[in-house]
Amino acid sequence: MILEVRLRTGFYETKPYRLSAGRGVLKLLPEEPGEELLILQKEKILSVTFIGQRSAGAEIQTADRIYHITLCDPSRPEALDRFLKENLGNRTDFEFAYEGGRSSKGGGISGPAAGKNPHGG
Repeated sequence: MILEVRLRTGFYETKPYRLSAGRGVLKLLPEEPGEELLILQKEKILSVTFIGQRSAGAEIQTADRIYHITLCDPSRPEALDRFLKENLGNRTDFEFAYEGGRSSKGGGISGPAAGKNPHGG
């Protein structure tokens, strides 16, 4: 499966990419000439945070960078959720961002972070 996404490349700038998975990696393939191919090795991905149902996006965190992506087709947020979980497995913490007075679809944190109080108590 290949998903069409937009990658945040600047403060108010996003560029079109295709998100795909290969053996042990996630690939962000640029659609514009001159842009950098990004390869994220699964073992270097620390966490994935899903950002709302309205924007259908995610933050993928590695030790040196956070990649902000949004689906080009925001009507299919479950496609991004399913794609990342299938390709990253349970070696990654998956979180659902707080959205406007309620938690996003999915209801909270799963994986090793589940049950931890984010406020330290």
